[in-house]
Amino acid sequence: MRSIFHEFGHALHFILGAPRYAAHLSYEVELDFLEFPSQLLECWAQDFDILKMISCHYQTGEKIADDFLRNYFQYLDEQKAMHVMWEVATGLDSLAYDAFEYIKEQGLLNPEVGKKYTDMILTHGASKEANQMINFLGREPGVEAFHKRIAL
Repeated sequence: MRSIFHEFGHALHFILGAPRYAAHLSYEVELDFLEFPSQLLECWAQDFDILKMISCHYQTGEKIADDFLRNYFQYLDEQKAMHVMWEVATGLDSLAYDAFEYIKEQGLLNPEVGKKYTDMILTHGASKEANQMINFLGREPGVEAFHKRIAL
């Protein structure tokens, strides 16, 4: 599930990117920012309510069982150490978790926040530096959300 959301994040970044010059397409951003939109979207795949809302049996339409989701999230918790080692080694998810918490505070399905994210990050591709685009948060990025996610 995370991989689907992750790759869809790359797709959205590329599709919605509308820089003036081809040299500024989304995959030309700084390497440490290239993964940001995809990792941010991955966070939706780790939200109980979102997964409950979008998941159902493909034939019957029956909603996914809460027990199944609880087991899934327990599995994710058990795998957290490996994931954290990767994140510490790459330093990638801290910004994504920070942005996700910011968006979650506003409402994960809030269209105004979605438009702000699209307008301030996705559409620019590499025509702006990452540190300019992250003004989306309205403040300096922090590590508190990452620490919360890994239970520090």
